[in-house]
Amino acid sequence: MRARAVALLIAAAALTGCAQPQEEIAEECAAKVSQMKKPPKHAMSDPRPAECEDLNDEDYVVIVTHRAYNDEDIFDEEGVVDQEKIDKVDE
Repeated sequence: MRARAVALLIAAAALTGCAQPQEEIAEECAAKVSQMKKPPKHAMSDPRPAECEDLNDEDYVVIVTHRAYNDEDIFDEEGVVDQEKIDKVDE
């Protein structure tokens, strides 16, 4: 019984260790989206680039939103939003 439990724990640890961390996936995804000539406009309906397939939905939405608004220089280097520019985009 213990041998099975230990074997399962080792297998789970090995599988977990093989997975790429979300931070690395997010960096690769953001790099890909930032280089695209026609980036996704709608995170949940447009097809995802292959680099973004394993990224969770919340992080992917942030990356796509940042790219969409960053074309208008809405975000500064710290990620702070310029509300006046947002208002102009919404007009």
